[in-house]
Amino acid sequence: MTQREKDMRAEKELARFLDEHLYRELLKEERFVSFERVTDRAIQKQGVDVIGKTEDAIAYIDEKAQLHYINQGLPTFAFELEFLWQGKAMEGWFLNDSLRTTHYLLLWPNATETNLSLITSDDFTTVEGMMISKAKLRNHLDDIGLTDALLHEITALLHQQGISGPRTTAYEGIKFYMSPSTTYSENPINIVISKKILAPLADAHYLISKRGFRRK
Repeated sequence: MTQREKDMRAEKELARFLDEHLYRELLKEERFVSFERVTDRAIQKQGVDVIGKTEDAIAYIDEKAQLHYINQGLPTFAFELEFLWQGKAMEGWFLNDSLRTTHYLLLWPNATETNLSLITSDDFTTVEGMMISKAKLRNHLDDIGLTDALLHEITALLHQQGISGPRTTAYEGIKFYMSPSTTYSENPINIVISKKILAPLADAHYLISKRGFRRK
């Protein structure tokens, strides 16, 4: 099983956990009219895992989970700015405006099993989640000076320098990280943002368990 296959398998198991213990419970609250788990691969590639509808709006939700850091409770989340495809720089999902994503559900999972080849939906114990508007987060970065143009300049410079690892910035709670090609052949570059920045921007902040969820 390739790493991508392991990731996709674990994502499906986490999706089952969320469908039962988050989305079903949100419907009971009647804050949403409906939730639809997207199974069409073409729509998933447009950055949509779940479609949530209220009386007057639709949320196209892209679930992003730290499945490689189960039980670690990292105080940050990474957003993909750019990656290489056959030597050509491509926009990462965070800067790609052609995607339909309106919201991210950022997830920090805890589980009794950490092997992604073996994990099942029953293994997840508690999962911290933040529902955050893509536009709201992008606007916040723009407001503090990290415009789209500057983010593109930074990623181009990092790929030119070719030095993997973290890069600190003058912006508190924000750094950049380029993964080494030995880990990911695409050399993705992420902007890594502290929870302290993300939490105030979130539309909702959940702690999800088999008993349902509570808001933080």
